[in-house]
Amino acid sequence: MEDENLKTELQIMLNCEPEEFYKKYKKYKKAETEFKNLYEPFKEKLLKMYEENSNTPSSIQISGVKLVYVSPSTRNTIDSKKLKEEEPELAKKYTRITNVSATLRVEEI
Repeated sequence: MEDENLKTELQIMLNCEPEEFYKKYKKYKKAETEFKNLYEPFKEKLLKMYEENSNTPSSIQISGVKLVYVSPSTRNTIDSKKLKEEEPELAKKYTRITNVSATLRVEEI
């Protein structure tokens, strides 16, 4: 597909000018950063509150947002790299192959 044809196709798919898409992307990334700056300190304080007070309800509603506390736990995993190195046949026997759908990544350049 020629470069101009691709640009035209992309513009049709975007349903807006590429510059408008870029501006919205920048606005989204800024909002995401602002939210993280607000949320991360709050999250740390809230986790500390749960750590210090086990009577805190596991579910808290703040306006239209519901926060659910999930207590610490353990997780069992298999070191697949080590298994493949030490027991390649066993690793091969229990390896499952799955199809992964196509995706798009949006990154600022």
